[in-house]
Amino acid sequence: PTDIAFDSAKYSLTSVAEDAIADIKRLIGDNKSLFESAKYEIHIIGHTDKIHPATSNPTNVELSTNRAEKIKTELTTGKNAIDSSNVESTGIGSTGCTQDNNESCRNIEIKLYVNPDSISGLDGDFIRGMADAMMQSK
Repeated sequence: PTDIAFDSAKYSLTSVAEDAIADIKRLIGDNKSLFESAKYEIHIIGHTDKIHPATSNPTNVELSTNRAEKIKTELTTGKNAIDSSNVESTGIGSTGCTQDNNESCRNIEIKLYVNPDSISGLDGDFIRGMADAMMQSK
């Protein structure tokens, strides 16, 4: 599993998150020819815990949106950047979180959708690598 989690009420990246993003970009970069011909989308979904930020801070939906946008920016800029037209991001606040201050709720889901008719030559190792790299953080 890849840990892309955040401190409470923040959307700055931890070094663990930066490493996870670099792994995703490297995996896609190493298979650039495959991804250039494939029809794919990456969906980034930001989450928060149920703690309500102070009034001077963004709401939970705004915070989760900022988290998703931060990941999108990191994936679509710099070395091995992913084409931003293939990346969507959204924040859903604390939807689905069952505990007030739960670190596992302050995370990002990254989902990869590939049209199987648009590619050929996928092997099991590649699929497992993508699954490991894209897995929702703990």
